Amino acid sequence: MKPVVVIAPGNGCNNIRKSNWYGELYNRLTEKGILCICENFPDPLHARRENWIPYMKSLVDKNSSDGDNVILVGHSSGAQATLRYCEQYPV
Repeated sequence: MKPVVVIAPGNGCNNIRKSNWYGELYNRLTEKGILCICENFPDPLHARRENWIPYMKSLVDKNSSDGDNVILVGHSSGAQATLRYCEQYPV
């Protein structure tokens, strides 16, 4: 089973695919046939845990039947959100 990659950006990204290296990673993975989720996160300026963790959970649930094939890639505030996600859900 191929992995699903979810990119959790740093805060302040209003257009994630045009920010930092996120769009380049998305392009490279999709060229290899790997499903990559590179979407704008809610509350992009403040990256509040109560918004980001449920959003990440919804992305995982929507794109994986059991979460076993999901790779979370976090940068800056997205890295912190990824760690917080791992505190609450099995990875």
